[in-house]
Amino acid sequence: MQVRGRPLGAFLIVVYKLVWGVVDLLVAAFLHKVPGFLHAQAAADPENQLARWLLRHAPIEPGRLLAITLVLIAVGIGKIVLAFGIWHKSWLIRDLAVWVLALGGLVAIGAMIHHFTLVRLIALAIDLVILWYLWRKLPQYLGPRHPQATSAPA
Repeated sequence: MQVRGRPLGAFLIVVYKLVWGVVDLLVAAFLHKVPGFLHAQAAADPENQLARWLLRHAPIEPGRLLAITLVLIAVGIGKIVLAFGIWHKSWLIRDLAVWVLALGGLVAIGAMIHHFTLVRLIALAIDLVILWYLWRKLPQYLGPRHPQATSAPA
């Protein structure tokens, strides 16, 4: 099945990565407001247990906040580049995505061994399906890796 001249699987991966890339960038843009928001909630309602618990158990220091913001920006841009690369049939982006997803899968397996959650299992399953598609199915859509150069008539 084709959507806009692309296989359905490639189209779904492009949409998925594009949406999550934009979400990552939006979270990065507004992350600096979280500590102030939590302090305002705790000050406005001293009985706000959630705000107090978050402030006590997840202190966000300015240096850590900057690091998290930069990581979210890099990840968001990476997902958007991946989406555009797949859409425009880039072998380079496909190869990079396979390596990054494979390494990410190993990290996710390690995190799941350390602390299993259903959300981590679902995220790992989605990433493994995307990895399989990029590895096995996408090359059929991308065409030859190095197209033959046409020689100009002499």
